[in-house]
Amino acid sequence: MPVKNQRELEMYFSKFRQIEEYSSTKTKVSQDQYLCIRFDGYAASKRYLKHALSNNKYSKSLLSSFEEFDSYFKSKFNKQFIKEFVCSYIVNDEISIVVKCHSEFSLFKLCTIFAGVLSSVFTKNFGNGIQVFDARPILLDSKEDIFHYLRNRYLVSKRYALCKVLRMNSLIPSDENGVYDPSIWKNIDNATRLINQNNLVNQVEVAMSAYTLIHSSNKQNKIVKVNDFSMSLKSLKELIN
Repeated sequence: MPVKNQRELEMYFSKFRQIEEYSSTKTKVSQDQYLCIRFDGYAASKRYLKHALSNNKYSKSLLSSFEEFDSYFKSKFNKQFIKEFVCSYIVNDEISIVVKCHSEFSLFKLCTIFAGVLSSVFTKNFGNGIQVFDARPILLDSKEDIFHYLRNRYLVSKRYALCKVLRMNSLIPSDENGVYDPSIWKNIDNATRLINQNNLVNQVEVAMSAYTLIHSSNKQNKIVKVNDFSMSLKSLKELIN
């Protein structure tokens, strides 16, 4: 497993923090921009994902809910405000969906409609009480920004998987307050070295087994499992362009 991602992740952290802050001040999405909406399951990671390498029921329910959600919007709302469904990335309790709109549209309205429908569908499919997703808008100016956004979310989710495996194998030291060593917890390269040293790569692959990239179109989706795909910028461009 390669050990060369920390500098790239730090660069992305700065870039996308600025983009998210800018996006939070906007009320409308322009038709020349791509809109990414990132959904996060409320308290879902702690309740369903923290104590096992993977949760097949949760992951399958999330993917099937995405497919139902995707089909619903393509059949009901394409002509109203969505010009193009570009791609989606599903990882843990998070879904990022990238679309392009026909014309300027209210970000608040889009995010609340999308989050409400996804929460409703997932509650029905998962069957463990009411499940809630929040939604945040991220405005991207070009396809190039989309590729970098996906690369960033991949590295963030990979770091999460690495540290989850290390935590479950009691390989991350913590202080008296239970705070994990940030030199490992927040450093993907150091976490990767520790995984390699302890021969835990297979467990990381299990933890990432449900990570899914979806290249969307108005007719058919191409579903790619991240463990079988490099998620390099070059590969992302070839898949999505």
